Amino acid sequence: MNKLILIGNGFDLAHGLQTSYSAFAEKNIKNPVIIEFHKLVKELGSEIPFLDDEGKVKDITWYSFEENIERLSSWMFHKNFDDNLTQKDYDEIDKNMFQYNKIFEELSDLLFYYLENEFSSKKIQVLDRVKKEITEDTYIISFNYTDTIKMYTSNYNFIHGSIQDDKKIILGFARGDVSDLSTNNYIKYWKEVLKEKLNFLRFLNNNNYENIEELMEEFNPHLMCMFSGKGGYQFPIKKDEEGEFYDTSSASKPILDYAESTGFFPAVDKSNYGDVEEIVIMGHGLESDIHYINSIFEKSTSLKRVKLFTYDGESSKEIERKKNLLKKMSKLNDIKVIYY
Repeated sequence: MNKLILIGNGFDLAHGLQTSYSAFAEKNIKNPVIIEFHKLVKELGSEIPFLDDEGKVKDITWYSFEENIERLSSWMFHKNFDDNLTQKDYDEIDKNMFQYNKIFEELSDLLFYYLENEFSSKKIQVLDRVKKEITEDTYIISFNYTDTIKMYTSNYNFIHGSIQDDKKIILGFARGDVSDLSTNNYIKYWKEVLKEKLNFLRFLNNNNYENIEELMEEFNPHLMCMFSGKGGYQFPIKKDEEGEFYDTSSASKPILDYAESTGFFPAVDKSNYGDVEEIVIMGHGLESDIHYINSIFEKSTSLKRVKLFTYDGESSKEIERKKNLLKKMSKLNDIKVIYY
């Protein structure tokens, strides 16, 4: 591939889909899950309130949503934390995190069904500007959950899951800063954890394994262990005259096959971006996945051009913010701005 396109929520918005957080929340404003979530945000004292004085949903980006999710999770974990915690205290924190995760899980499910209905109920038109950008040598990384990109190409990867292909979406936040102390309920919605879970699910589906629900359940302790202070898989460690080793005798074959395929570590992006000469950003705000996107730019050693798609109404301040980020990551001074 010599061209790489990264698409985010703005791509769906440009195609007439109501996929913003504000549209989703406004549509479900009376849903108990949304009410409870906004209540938690208010209790947290968020710098970015989700509701105005009249109780209407403000124009909130998904990045702001993820920021608040991360702050809520950290707040839940830390609010009773000190250096003299007893096991009872840990259990109480874990209980609180479990209740919070339940709300977040219901929120994720609500979003899934909202997007599924939004996509299936709209007649989406192909945009000429987008069509012209996609050639045979173009590869798409979609951070969206909908299938809009399928109208243009079959050469794509849904990095956060697909409502159609995976029946699962990644709605989470960046890794926290207390991994050595983390309980499973704290790290459950880290994006890295959810991506690894999605990778395993795709591995099972691609290899036609059966009993997927049972295998996902079996994988969960290993998943949590990978992102805890311990790291690695949760296999017992044995010793012999040659040293220490994992005892994998009790592991099911799919678990072991997947672990061996990734070197017993979380899966990493092995894509080769060395031939990429052009990167195009369509509708991604950059901030929410900045580390992943930056790693792509670092691997794009032949990069010559960067384009940024925008829409009528996007503020000049926001466009400049994105351009400055792209200049920094690409080490190029000229970022071409294109309107849908």
